[in-house]
Amino acid sequence: MKHVALAALLLAAPALAQMPEPAPPPGPPPVPPAVKLPETVKAAPGALVKVRADTACKGLVWILPESVAPEQWDACDDGKRLNLVAPASGSVTVYCVAAVEKDKAFVAKCVIVVDGPPKPPPPSPTDPFAAELKALYAADATPDKAKHAKALAELYRLGVKAAADATIATGGQLGAVLQDAAASLLEESPDALKATRQRVGAELRARLGDPAAPLTPATRQAAADIYGRAAAALEDAAK
Repeated sequence: MKHVALAALLLAAPALAQMPEPAPPPGPPPVPPAVKLPETVKAAPGALVKVRADTACKGLVWILPESVAPEQWDACDDGKRLNLVAPASGSVTVYCVAAVEKDKAFVAKCVIVVDGPPKPPPPSPTDPFAAELKALYAADATPDKAKHAKALAELYRLGVKAAADATIATGGQLGAVLQDAAASLLEESPDALKATRQRVGAELRARLGDPAAPLTPATRQAAADIYGRAAAALEDAAK
C-alpha cells in the first residue's frame, strides 16, 4: 500500500507544480491627501480672490511667487483661507503645504487665472480729466449732444474691453479702432463732441507713449483707466 500511495503522489506532483501561487494579501488603502485646493480659480483683474484649503490640518503654509507683494495677500481661518488681490493680467500659482508628521507633508496647488478686462475706477469729484471732459461737454453746442454723449460713453465702455484684447497689439491700433468706431457712430453729426473726443485721444497718447510700441499689461491698464473715466464723465454730464 505504501508503494501505491507513493506512486499516486508522484503522479500528482506535476499538476501541483502548475497550480498558481496564492495572491498576496491586499495592502493598506491609499492615504488620501491631507490638503486639497481647487485646481483653478478665475478672477477679474484687481478682484479679491478667496481660496479655501480643504483639510483638517493646522499650521498650514502658503507659498506664493515673488511677483506677489506681501501686502497683496494674507491668510485667515487658522491659515485655511488665502485672500489674494488678483493682478492686472496673467495667472498666479499658489501652493498650500500641510505637515502631517515630523518628516511627512502634503502639498496642494491652485492656479488663479485672471480673466476679463481691467476694472477702471470711477472718476472722483476731484478728477481733473473728468472735470475737463464735463467742461468740454457743457461748451459743446451740438444739437442732441446728450444723446451723442450717452452713445460715446457706451463706445468708451467697449474701449475698456478692447484694451484687454490681445489681438490689438499697439496703442496706435487701439486708438484707431476707437476713432473709427466713433466716426461711424457719429456719422450724421461728425462734429458732435469733437473737442471731447480729441481730448480723450490726447490723454491716451500721453499715457501710452509711442503709438507703435507693443501694449503691455501696464499700458493696457492705463488705456482701460482712460476709457472708463471718460465714459463715467460723459454719463454724468448727460444726465
